[in-house]
Amino acid sequence: MNKSIFQNKKALAILSIGTITILASMAVSPALASIKTNFYWLNDSIIQLVLVIPTFFIIPACFLSKIFCQNFGNKKTLITGLILYLIGGVFAGFTNNFYVMLVFRAILGIGCGLILPLAQKLISDNFSGEFKERIIAYPASASCLMGIICAVVVGYIASIYWRLVFYVYLIALVVLYLNLRYLPDDKPKPVKSVKFNKKSLIFVFGMIFSNLVFYTFPTYIALFMKSEHIGNDASSGVVVSCMMLAGFVSGIIAIHIRQFLKNRSIFSACLLFALAYLLMANSHTILPLCLCAVWVGFSSNILYSEIFSAVNKYNAELIPNVTASMFIGQTLSVPFLELLDFILNTNSYRLKFLCLSLCIFIVTILISFIMIKRQKIFEF
Repeated sequence: MNKSIFQNKKALAILSIGTITILASMAVSPALASIKTNFYWLNDSIIQLVLVIPTFFIIPACFLSKIFCQNFGNKKTLITGLILYLIGGVFAGFTNNFYVMLVFRAILGIGCGLILPLAQKLISDNFSGEFKERIIAYPASASCLMGIICAVVVGYIASIYWRLVFYVYLIALVVLYLNLRYLPDDKPKPVKSVKFNKKSLIFVFGMIFSNLVFYTFPTYIALFMKSEHIGNDASSGVVVSCMMLAGFVSGIIAIHIRQFLKNRSIFSACLLFALAYLLMANSHTILPLCLCAVWVGFSSNILYSEIFSAVNKYNAELIPNVTASMFIGQTLSVPFLELLDFILNTNSYRLKFLCLSLCIFIVTILISFIMIKRQKIFEF
């Protein structure tokens, strides 16, 4: 972010929202083993609900966010979401009852779902022109930056005492303060109805595809490296950090990349995704895996900025739907690889990554045909 961004306090307040959305599940994941030790009578599948429950509630809450904005306004919806986020995030660490903890995790998911669409909607409503295009990928960059910090800090906190991890959610107090002070009050206003035609479905399925491909990498990289005896237990954290760093940088410079690539940015990002998983299927050391991570993180934010830019031009009321589709894609990343496992009848991660790369190549070829026919993916 350049100096003009730092001088724009309203922009900083809005962009701060992106720093906390990634924490919904990531903040607690390093403490999962300690939570298992504390609740030793529960099996692993039940313990993993600590990570899964927020996502289940985020998706419907994204649609609920639109209703709240229509009836109460953007700022009141954001403040409500931040309060629920704080309650659900922090208080889950105080309870000695595991199922009460899950209730608080659900509250966290609802709060996060109310907040998520506003990260883009507030940019659309408060800014315009080149400045809006420049910062449209910044929320994703902020999430990546927080992901890097989490990978280092949260693991250390979890090693001290697992309940301390839940205090990480107190960072939402900073976001709450900034938006209470600098985000202007707004009045509820009627919104245009969302028409699910071919164009809107392209946005939704494009974001599902992007996040399915993106989240496959951090979900499976540790298991893949362990099965192939690549590096040690800490090595996967280094690789994921490379992905987050690439995502952060590409989000900051996304507008310049898109201006350079012009109508070829979506095609280029998909091609880079495919090459990343092709290389991953043939990697035997950490260095090429770090390169794969950079390609995945870089491509993800290019697609993110391209899709949200198109949504803002076409119909900004689609933002909650497209935001929800991000988490649908994240949720589908595991079932999709398991489906490939079933079809291929193999436990080989290399073969599954090779097939995933082939699927992405097919999508890339389809995009190339659209480019040749129309010269651009989205027409308005």
